Amino acid sequence: MSILEKYSAAIKNLSIPANIKYLKNNEPADPAADRGAVMKSMCDSLGVKAISYEWLRGRFDVLFCVEGDYESVLAMKVTVLNSGMMSDLMVHEVFDYNSAFKKASDASKSYKKPGE
Repeated sequence: MSILEKYSAAIKNLSIPANIKYLKNNEPADPAADRGAVMKSMCDSLGVKAISYEWLRGRFDVLFCVEGDYESVLAMKVTVLNSGMMSDLMVHEVFDYNSAFKKASDASKSYKKPGE
């Protein structure tokens, strides 16, 4: 299954792009450490499903795709950032585009700018 298919498979997926924090002389704390296994273990403890852990080129080093509630994923973010191992971590939630814009269309029928 391609990465795109993984992200499209479940609407409640959350992707977590992150930068690994490098320590002395730009060397990671333990280059041989299995970071994906550590993240999966944290997911298991919170009832979050780990879908993929991918290394990237570009602004972020890692993309970790999970399925779970936002509060649990936010708890993971806080834990990882507080550990000092990652310097930048963002959470992006996948949503149903058609449903969201249908609701926006419905809402626009009753919305009027203040003063109109």
